Amino acid sequence: METEATLVDQSSWAGSDARTLYVVSVYAVFDNAADKLISVFGDGNHVLSVETSDTSGFYQFNADGTGTNDDYNTSDDISSGIVSLYPSAASDSFVTIGLTDNTDNELLDIGVNYDSFNDESATSALSVDNGSWFITPSDTQGTAGNYTDNRVLIGQFTVGAGETVSGSVSLMWNDAAEDSHFEYVNAFEGTAAACQADVTGDGVVGTDDLL
Repeated sequence: METEATLVDQSSWAGSDARTLYVVSVYAVFDNAADKLISVFGDGNHVLSVETSDTSGFYQFNADGTGTNDDYNTSDDISSGIVSLYPSAASDSFVTIGLTDNTDNELLDIGVNYDSFNDESATSALSVDNGSWFITPSDTQGTAGNYTDNRVLIGQFTVGAGETVSGSVSLMWNDAAEDSHFEYVNAFEGTAAACQADVTGDGVVGTDDLL
């Protein structure tokens, strides 16, 4: 697992957020270009979690910057047209496999309750004990070689500067022979700040790597 933080430019937004925001992108990293991520899941023995230290919760897009957010929970909910009209939509917090909008996107989800994820509070979180977001094995968007350094995006989570995004996910992936593999409880932590490389060389990208 790897994370990467990117500062959000709010200058073209219809209604800006009071926070200085960073998109924290979370990636599953594969050894081989032919490996394909099929599912990000949680079950009763391996609960999926995504949490933030930000007491305002995850940034959630709403068109005019006021009122109720638009509940774009997955990348398949986000069209390129919406991003053209409302640049803030590109910084929405969502889950995915590989893609950042609905173009050629075959993502599905089941058993994922997004209520807490969207509540923009100190308790904002994802918790999944019997569900997943996934593609079918015939879909290509999870193929590691489609992306730089074989990093397949599994979600982007936008929070205020200095805050953390952390959690744990389980993954199902297929190799080149279409044999399935399961990786349970893959922990990650990213901080909304400029450096998200493994500076310390401990194999984990976290707060100790900030420059």
